[in-house]
Amino acid sequence: MRWARLIGRDHTILRELAAVAEGEAALAISRGGARKTYDYVEPNEDAALFALGDAGMFVALADGHNGAGGSQAVLHLLRETFAPAWTAAGEGVGGEAGWRRSALDALLACNHAVLAEGAASQRPPAPTTLSFVLVRPREGLLAHAAMGDSHIFRVSQESGEELGWAAGERERTYFLGYAAETADGMADKCIIDTSPLEGARAIVLATDGLSERGIGVADPGAVALQAVDQAENARTVQRPLSAAKAVAHIAMRAHREQRAGDNIATAVLWLQD
Repeated sequence: MRWARLIGRDHTILRELAAVAEGEAALAISRGGARKTYDYVEPNEDAALFALGDAGMFVALADGHNGAGGSQAVLHLLRETFAPAWTAAGEGVGGEAGWRRSALDALLACNHAVLAEGAASQRPPAPTTLSFVLVRPREGLLAHAAMGDSHIFRVSQESGEELGWAAGERERTYFLGYAAETADGMADKCIIDTSPLEGARAIVLATDGLSERGIGVADPGAVALQAVDQAENARTVQRPLSAAKAVAHIAMRAHREQRAGDNIATAVLWLQD
């Protein structure tokens, strides 16, 4: 399995953007386009990951709160424990039902990882949101999960369809990192689903630095579509990176215009030849 990650603690200079890409996957991360206007513990608490196996492609974004330890811990766990099996050749995740079981297991393990990281660092746990996507092209599987408000967009020719938390029009945002969490309780606080792979040009993920009121943009789905349309003009090998960077740059421009910033991390899986 080939993989890469971007950790917010490594990228703390305003208006600078870091990015990495391989094959069909790309990541980008920035502290943001302007200073945060709210209290925070660390300058950049986001993190991003991609993993590419023989049969699957996986991307994940985590948005930490009260520190970056939680976001780092959940992506480390996903990379080490779940992504290798999810992206490997073989039986896969067992379709939609298998994905629901496996993704919920992953979220519960990530919840524990946030708690364990806090205990190991002798600091209060740093709750985090988490969104991730698995694509297994040979099986026609596009599987996704979200805990909290980072975005997942399925970008077709016509639109950037939200598959993440905003798709459920829920008002409350939940986080990983609470000791009392149970499987039944978490099932009501997350989104775990599959969507049609046919017709999708790309999958675009972004943390809420893209869309926070008074900080980001008003129509984040339109931004995802715009970025993918723009990336079509790049060379084939550069398209995932172009799209990931474009979404981040648009978010950072909104931060500057509104003089209020937030961390922004993006991930792209390019699904077209």
